[in-house]
Amino acid sequence: MNAYKTQRIWAIHAIALVCLLAVNFTSELATYSPVDYQRFMFVFGFIPELVTEGAKASQWAAVGIGMMQSVTYQFLHGDLFHFTANIILLFIFGQRVERYMGGWRFGLFYLVGGMLAGFGTLLLRDEPALVIGASGAVSAIMGAYVAHVYLTRGKTRRDVVFGTVGTLYVLYMLVQNIFGFALVLSGDLVSNVAFDVHIVGLSAGFSMMVFSIWRQTRRNRIRITPEAHTPA
Repeated sequence: MNAYKTQRIWAIHAIALVCLLAVNFTSELATYSPVDYQRFMFVFGFIPELVTEGAKASQWAAVGIGMMQSVTYQFLHGDLFHFTANIILLFIFGQRVERYMGGWRFGLFYLVGGMLAGFGTLLLRDEPALVIGASGAVSAIMGAYVAHVYLTRGKTRRDVVFGTVGTLYVLYMLVQNIFGFALVLSGDLVSNVAFDVHIVGLSAGFSMMVFSIWRQTRRNRIRITPEAHTPA
């Protein structure tokens, strides 16, 4: 199976543009109307408990709002630095994944990975939490990147070198988040960083890419059926 299907990159740019427009809008809103800014974030940021508690109480309107938030939160950021850090990682790791998937599938992968990662906050916090940022979806892309590095063929030597370096960085990020997650659970660290969202995102992205590559490999496999021989 070839490592790449296209050289055209456009979905990453589209995602970055939407995030940039959103951070510009929210920055202006925070400056001139802090109350409206808070309301906006609580409407379009992700509160996973809306989905889980709403489902338990059969409040399907709340579930619908929560599912909408699980998409919209992926394009919101607290400030320009938050936005820049996520988008840089998206460009570094996303290009390889988009070249393998194509733009439309990459965009869907980004959204689904971000949705799954967002629910990761349920692993850590007992009280409702508001989640914003692309880091969950970007973590899913990074997990997919690692799976692609080691499960596809047809890559150049340059791909292998950069893929190995990128994988080491992703593993470092995973260990860092697991360590931070453990410190928060033990009560030794108080942090607004969603370590659990990052861990779930990495795991979900890796798993989805493994399944995608396995499925593509099965689809492309040539099966040879021996000719039937009639006894003499």
